[in-house]
Amino acid sequence: MTAARTLSARRSAPAKASAPAKARRSAPAKASAPAKAVAPTPRTARRTSATDLQVVSPPVRQARSRPVPVAAFGLFLLLATAVGLQARQVAGQEHLDTLRARMREATTHQVELRSAVAEAESPAKVLEAAKALGMIEPGAAVAVPAPSPRQLPAPTPAPTVATATAPATKVEQG
Repeated sequence: MTAARTLSARRSAPAKASAPAKARRSAPAKASAPAKAVAPTPRTARRTSATDLQVVSPPVRQARSRPVPVAAFGLFLLLATAVGLQARQVAGQEHLDTLRARMREATTHQVELRSAVAEAESPAKVLEAAKALGMIEPGAAVAVPAPSPRQLPAPTPAPTVATATAPATKVEQG
């Protein structure tokens, strides 16, 4: 409350000026006139006492940029990104190395399989496998002449209806 009274009193009171400044203001236009000394009034004396409170406005902060923390944060982000990209590249390279090793193994296996197929398809192996299964070598090929139409036997008559409706006999399969 005292601060509020003091503030309102200061607003209504004339501004306090230093003695030389007052002397300059109150000095007549002539330079020869001596300056009058002004005696302090009770009101101004009370203002300068130590018991009065003075209202101070909060300091006005100027918006200033902070280049060092911003630069440090930017550098941190740049390094973190670089580390992440490097880790990703290492993982990708490891995957490529694994694929290349598997491709080498598959190529070696393919060469082995091709040689096994070529060996199995050789004529000696085919004959050996045929003999193991009980097959015999074929004899010389003989050409069989085709009969002429005059030499063909007479056609046999078609079966009658009675034969077609005869009961079926069981055939055993062995």
